[in-house]
Amino acid sequence: MKKLILIFFIFLAGCSTAIKDYESGYGVESTYDEFEKTTRTALHSNVLDGGHATLSSVQASAMNIIQYKKPDTTIYQLQYIYVADEWLFIGEDNSLSLLVDGEKYDFSAYDNFRETIDYMGGVKIREYVYYPVSKDMLEKIANAKIVKVKVSGRQYYVQSQFNKSNFKNFKKFLAQHGK
Repeated sequence: MKKLILIFFIFLAGCSTAIKDYESGYGVESTYDEFEKTTRTALHSNVLDGGHATLSSVQASAMNIIQYKKPDTTIYQLQYIYVADEWLFIGEDNSLSLLVDGEKYDFSAYDNFRETIDYMGGVKIREYVYYPVSKDMLEKIANAKIVKVKVSGRQYYVQSQFNKSNFKNFKKFLAQHGK
């Protein structure tokens, strides 16, 4: 099941040069904007538990870290990606709730993007939502024992949970890029 979801995210990414990263379970991409003097570093394809994928139906989600680093400041975001048969229409106000070792944290999105994609001869939807987050909160998530995720849309919500790979990926990203 997890392999099918992982293969699905590889397909969605459309980036054959990054397949080795996907297979290892950890992928990071960095780009530099010389005009803004900003480096954008992103953890990608950090697929959460709780989804399903078949040849005709899919529901999967991923939670990634994005870091924007300028000479004088560093900003972090959580990027939530939702792929399914039907729109969730993820909102902005308190649309992400995390239970981090039983303690609830709510996040409001500052940006989102929706698109349709071709999948196995059919059409699926994909929603991207971006949440500002502190480095301290990322460290709290990375070092937790249990993290449950609830994302609320216009008419319903979806839930998922961090697995061992998610925690490992957050820790590795912060160790390599959170300095």
